[in-house]
Amino acid sequence: MITIRSDRLSVTISPFGAELQSVLLDGKERLWQGNEKYWTGRAPILFPICGGVKNNTYILGGKTFSLPKHGFARTATFEGKKLSENAAAFTLTDNEETRKQYPYHFALTAIYKVIGTELSVEYLVENKNDDIMYFSIGAHEAYALESEVENYSVQFEFPEDFNAYELSGNEVCKTYRTILKNSDVLPLKDDYFSTDALVFKTLRSRKATLINNETKHGATLSFPGNDYFLIWKKPEALYVCMEPWSGIPDSVDSDGVFEHKEGILTALPHKTYTQSHTISFF
Repeated sequence: MITIRSDRLSVTISPFGAELQSVLLDGKERLWQGNEKYWTGRAPILFPICGGVKNNTYILGGKTFSLPKHGFARTATFEGKKLSENAAAFTLTDNEETRKQYPYHFALTAIYKVIGTELSVEYLVENKNDDIMYFSIGAHEAYALESEVENYSVQFEFPEDFNAYELSGNEVCKTYRTILKNSDVLPLKDDYFSTDALVFKTLRSRKATLINNETKHGATLSFPGNDYFLIWKKPEALYVCMEPWSGIPDSVDSDGVFEHKEGILTALPHKTYTQSHTISFF
């Protein structure tokens, strides 16, 4: 474990999955601590896919590969290094096992920094190949709730039509349900999550604030460059995930070809793609 600190924030990260394990603001835990009854995760990194691929397989270069939901980074061991009192970096490079699932040479680095009450997370995806590398990457932080989710809302940067795309297993349907129109505040309800996540594909906002309407505690997430945004929890569990993704699960009519995948990113040969988001706790 590596712990980084500011004057108010203490953040602990595990080399396993380069996953956040604790975020203490003024000594109070703000990250979900996992519970076998609901979900044991805390903040997995999603790479090289976000969500699932159809039938857990995809086609690349005429060959078929298998990938589990959210990819393999979340269950891989990264090499961690403390850069300073308030920063740390974790790197995963390809190996024989990753290449069976994803036939690229790569280096994925997650850099965590804390300043005051803000945590910044930067992902660097290095393409070590002579050809274009296709991938997706996303975050999945779970914020601890002080009470039931109905006491919370998510405030957005702009007024939105909250069109949540429906899911069929690991696949995104063409249809959606409109939860609320022309509002910059989305009150949360536990029954929103009776099936799975709220999947938003058309939001203008790149900033969202989870706030307890009674205590006014919460977190503001800024996610420039991420085209997809999900909100997820297990019913009755005291957490909410706000998930900025550069990628999306396969659609129900996907042809399975990786480079045709909606939202797929590209890294040019021997270049590094950078994606970041910041979380301000209050």
